[in-house]
Amino acid sequence: MNSYYQVIADIEEILKDEPFINSVTYGDPDVIETVKQADHPIAHVMPGQAQIADRVIILSVSIILMDIVDYVKEGPNNEQDVLNTMLSVAARFDAEIKRRGIYKDKYELQGSINCEPFNERFENNLAGWALTFSMALKNDMTSC
Repeated sequence: MNSYYQVIADIEEILKDEPFINSVTYGDPDVIETVKQADHPIAHVMPGQAQIADRVIILSVSIILMDIVDYVKEGPNNEQDVLNTMLSVAARFDAEIKRRGIYKDKYELQGSINCEPFNERFENNLAGWALTFSMALKNDMTSC
């Protein structure tokens, strides 16, 4: 079953090709704290639960899109700019993952991508959007 590899590789490739993302990380969210400031904005990919059905596996995926908020002593910070840019990244990701799933016929997005904003979630003054969605992966395993 190569569908899992394919969907994770496509997610990472889409995010690496994004002009407003400088680095892509994977797995444990503790990795986010170790990313250098120069490597921001970042996207962090986390596979979640999977449900196995007859001919399909439903995989939950979370992606955190984030950048550093520049806090200044006087005047506004750039938090709204960060949220705006990362939401645009999320919208482009949505369009591209749908296109690739249809083209490769190994997976497809189930429903829509939910986006939840955050700020000060991590120690590095990061803000952005947490995306959650499910992918239906082709299950080629047989019962024989």
